[in-house]
Formats: sequence, C-alpha cells, structure tokens
Amino acid sequence: MQITDVTTDITADVTADITIILPCAGEGRRLGLDSPKELLEIVPGTRLIDFSLAHIRAAADKGIKLTVAVVSRPWKGEVPRYVAERLPGVKVETVMFNDAYHEWPGSVFSAHGLFSRYNMVLLPDSFLSFGSGFKTLKTTGAGNR
Repeated sequence: MQITDVTTDITADVTADITIILPCAGEGRRLGLDSPKELLEIVPGTRLIDFSLAHIRAAADKGIKLTVAVVSRPWKGEVPRYVAERLPGVKVETVMFNDAYHEWPGSVFSAHGLFSRYNMVLLPDSFLSFGSGFKTLKTTGAGNR
C-alpha cells in the first residue's frame, strides 16, 4: 500500500469543472442529536463536516474550479449555510433530497442536475485519519485489500 495526498491526484487538469457532492440529508435518529450530525463538534472548534471542507478548500486554493452540491432536507438549512460560510469564493448549491431515493446513494442521485465532467462524493458525517494530515490509502495491485 502507498499513502498518497488526496489533493495531488486531482490537480492534473486545474481548469476542469469538478462537482463535489456532500450528502447531508440524513436524519441522525440513531445518535439522538438535537442538531444535524454534520455539525457535531467532535473537538473544540471543529465540526465533523470540517474535515470534508478542508479537502474542498485545499482543492479550491490550488485553482480547481469547483461546485459543491450540498444535498439536504428543508429542516437542515443550517448545514448548507455553514458550508457556504466556510467556503467563500466556492460555488455552493443546495439540493433537496429526492424522497424517491434512499440513503446516501440517494443523495448522490438527487444532485444529478449539478453533475459535471468530474464528480466526487465526500461523506461529511464520517472521517478516517491515517497519521497526521489528510491522507488516504491507495491500493496498488489486486492482492492488496
């Protein structure tokens, strides 16, 4: 396995349009929270969604033209507002979840009207950390799983 910086692989064509879909339509019933789980403060000053927003900011700072599609529900208006406030200069669109779909894949399908040449899904209610910084594991070869 090799560890690769997430932002390096997407900078080859910095003029490309990339749509980043943030599925934020979940109800969070299992957690019993009074506010959206994406806005849960997991350490002082850092909300769960901030990890996804850091990736988006890093790409935008490299000159990549982005559209962020925040898939939400009517009662979760504070999430798209939070995203827009944290990403000045980045186009942020709010898309309402289509109830004909289910779970986070339904959020992706709900945003299909904003799809561009390249599309990426970041799960803003989850994060993985491998050492320091924002890194991801990239497998090389069929034997590495």
